[in-house]
Amino acid sequence: MDPVTQEIAWTTILNPIFEAIMPHPMLEIERSHLELEWFNHFTDSTHKRRFARAMVEIRRHSVEDIHRLASRTKTQIKCNEAVLKPNDDYKFRNLQNVNEIVQTAVGPEMFGFYKRFKEWFNQDNVFTIPGYDFDWMVTLTYAGAYNDVDLTLWMKRALSTLSPGTIHIIASGDDVLIIICDQNGVVTIWEVDAVQFDQSQGQGVLKFENGMMRRFGVSSKTIAFFQTTAKGKLVAAFGALGWGNVWILDFGLQPKRVTGNVTTSSGNSTSSLASSAAVFTQFPPSMPVLERYAALGFKVKLKSFTSVDRATFLKGMWYHTTDGLHWGPLPSRILKIGKSVTPIYHLFADLRHRLKNRPQDFLDAACRRFVQEVLMGYRNMIRVPLLGDMCAMWPRAGGRMHIDSDKYTVQAGAAPKPILTHQGLVQVCQRYDVTEEELKEAAKLLPSGPFEIIDHRVFRQLAIVDYY
Repeated sequence: MDPVTQEIAWTTILNPIFEAIMPHPMLEIERSHLELEWFNHFTDSTHKRRFARAMVEIRRHSVEDIHRLASRTKTQIKCNEAVLKPNDDYKFRNLQNVNEIVQTAVGPEMFGFYKRFKEWFNQDNVFTIPGYDFDWMVTLTYAGAYNDVDLTLWMKRALSTLSPGTIHIIASGDDVLIIICDQNGVVTIWEVDAVQFDQSQGQGVLKFENGMMRRFGVSSKTIAFFQTTAKGKLVAAFGALGWGNVWILDFGLQPKRVTGNVTTSSGNSTSSLASSAAVFTQFPPSMPVLERYAALGFKVKLKSFTSVDRATFLKGMWYHTTDGLHWGPLPSRILKIGKSVTPIYHLFADLRHRLKNRPQDFLDAACRRFVQEVLMGYRNMIRVPLLGDMCAMWPRAGGRMHIDSDKYTVQAGAAPKPILTHQGLVQVCQRYDVTEEELKEAAKLLPSGPFEIIDHRVFRQLAIVDYY
């Protein structure tokens, strides 16, 4: 969409959504307290050392210096999901590595902003939004830090409070689920998958986001740093030896969503919640939903259901269990169980030192430990086919488990988990068009160690349904 047209749409159509947000006190007055909270929230010792240095160094930088650092951002291309895509459908994304001084300049205020954002966007706040033909009762929920217990409770509460003219929207980044009950009491569940979401957010969307940040008390000084980053140049390296070959990517004056910035999650979630609320309240009911999103500059893929049995969110779904509906991970997560953004060589210093003269042994031990630790992150989840089978099998296959629970986190709360009922198993079979017998066959093929090659129709179906 033309940036000017998108800006006009976001200024006019989304104004009722914007006006529903109450202005908050400025966060600057809490700066010293927020700095301490922001620094202490880092659990990784490497991050703590890095930002401790940055907090000292930032005192030697003027505001102009920080803007200069914000105007040039190192970037890398994320393409490690290509293995699960058809040949011509790779999903490349550039991830920016924003300078630590810039992150330190904006971090404390944004830490306070996120706290307010989470407190405001939940099911306790019901917004009355003037709609195209009548007023809607809308809840907007930010699920950025939600675990399986939170998601289970959200769904149960959403279903129990549905009445004509209500909408429940939950989002985390570009992942959106909408439950709507229209004037006639007809319930529809919408699953929204945005195409090139970051790239489609131009000046109008970013202005809306900046306005929302002001509503939550973020200072103009901090917002100005984000504006500089949004209009800045990207510095990209290519070649195996690092920064010997450099490209400078200049997008001119047209601002863009910075993927990897401190505002990426809140900004995308703001765009998702606000646009979805506008789509279902500010347009004629007769207008196709795809066209409504297009009017805001977004190209989306839509799925609609009349039953929650088929709805997914955050790579999970609400299964039928011995305790009613309960959110759990999709079985297809098993396809990425060994994915590591960080090279495996850098993850386990103790193994690297002990096996420094035996590279093949190190690789085998490091990969095994990595998979074990990731699987341990699922130990408090409900047991779903394949993923649950592998969780049960690997501790025995690998001998003594090496557990580092802080390193790999999955959306698992502490409450005891119910057991999948047969109806829950049927959900899985229907989603992937497989039989219970095929699931059992695939489970018997699961690898007991790294670098094993297996093949079965079930695994292909998992990829086709959830990743193509």
